[in-house]
Amino acid sequence: MTTLRLALRNIARNRRRSIATIAAIMVGAVSVLLFGGFSREIQYGLLVESIRQYGHLQVQQKNYHLFGSADPTAYSIREYERMIEAIRTDEMLSSTVRVVSPSLQFGGIAGNFSAGRSRTAMGVAVIPADVDRMQQWDERGVTAPGERLLLTGTDENSAMIGTGLARALQFCEQFAIDQCIDGDAENAGENLPALPGDILSLAAKEAGASSDSGRPRFAFLAATAQGAPNIADLEIAGVTSVSSKAVDDVLVAMHLSQAQQLIYGREAPQITALVVQLERTEQMPAARARLAALLDEQFPDQALAIYDFAELNPYFGQATGFLKTIFAFIAVLMALIVAFSVSNTMSMIVAERTNEIGTLRAIGVRRSGIRRLFITEGAMFGIVGAALGVLAAVAIASGVNVSDIRWTPPGRGEPTDLVTGWGGPGLVAATLFALIVLAIASSWWSARRGAKLIIVDALRHA
Repeated sequence: MTTLRLALRNIARNRRRSIATIAAIMVGAVSVLLFGGFSREIQYGLLVESIRQYGHLQVQQKNYHLFGSADPTAYSIREYERMIEAIRTDEMLSSTVRVVSPSLQFGGIAGNFSAGRSRTAMGVAVIPADVDRMQQWDERGVTAPGERLLLTGTDENSAMIGTGLARALQFCEQFAIDQCIDGDAENAGENLPALPGDILSLAAKEAGASSDSGRPRFAFLAATAQGAPNIADLEIAGVTSVSSKAVDDVLVAMHLSQAQQLIYGREAPQITALVVQLERTEQMPAARARLAALLDEQFPDQALAIYDFAELNPYFGQATGFLKTIFAFIAVLMALIVAFSVSNTMSMIVAERTNEIGTLRAIGVRRSGIRRLFITEGAMFGIVGAALGVLAAVAIASGVNVSDIRWTPPGRGEPTDLVTGWGGPGLVAATLFALIVLAIASSWWSARRGAKLIIVDALRHA
């Protein structure tokens, strides 16, 4: 207690210098906590969006992830309904799996033949009710639910398309899409792919200008599993904007049953992926191991592989890795600033109090007592600066959020507060501990130098 009282009294001797040192530690704490909270919320938003779209895990044919986009029917999964039932009835998986849903992805050509427009497209077939349920996932309960799929409540002949594809097919007027080419403009469609005459004739017989509901229709041409052309006449349930322009320009989302009829006809329906969404992300390693064992046991004749959402969405790893690198850079930079400030302050304190050190040593204080005194002063700088920094971070975050400054982070569909948090209890505890330890470590060299002073030399120091 005596050492603590002396340390506090000595800190108060030069208030200006002490305030400057504490302010440097506060800046370090505020920077780490605010950017840490900012980064953590962006990463969680990316996690939520990825899992809502891809699920936690996906079961695919072994090489589909590498080569399936060129020929998805060659990498289809058979007996998927029995596979879903096995997952839902498994003792371990039944308590962790939230949604298990089939999907089918394939390529084709979409055409609005009444306007003479067509282009390559990517078909994505899902069960709308399952997708809507996946859009509700949020293990922390802090993110707004995703929008319901436009296919929900429609019949199997309905589809939704990307805004870019709707623009290319000249459905601009029907869906109030801007930046469209005038359909009567000269050479407007010269760069669009032309279909062979026999396919165009077949498509014209299948496609009509609009449905009984008044919604526009388009034709989707795809190759069946046997390689023959097949066409589906689809009603557009709505147009959606996708953040990736490459996907927005080719997206055609439809009901799974319609897509299976288009691709497999009267054959047994198949899928290209089985999406598995869990209750919590932390359950993923155990669920993946159990799922792999279950598939090997009950479906040994199919070469199946399991991928997690990070493997299916490389952008997630790239974005989170970038944020973690920036956070590490800021943390190291702030640590260097704090270490330099505390070390410089303690060096000046030792130099100014050389006579005092000599007097203390002369009356019997051991070198360890001198070291303990100065290290305690450094620790007090760290404790006070870190504590005030935490309070300042909370105040700044609250003030910014009250001002209703909002932005849309990468990977998120809705705006959020600019500063959504200050790092949480874990980061606060780590920051407090790190700054206090750093302040003590920065004081140690100066304290050691002061303790090693020779008593006579210290007493006659001017």
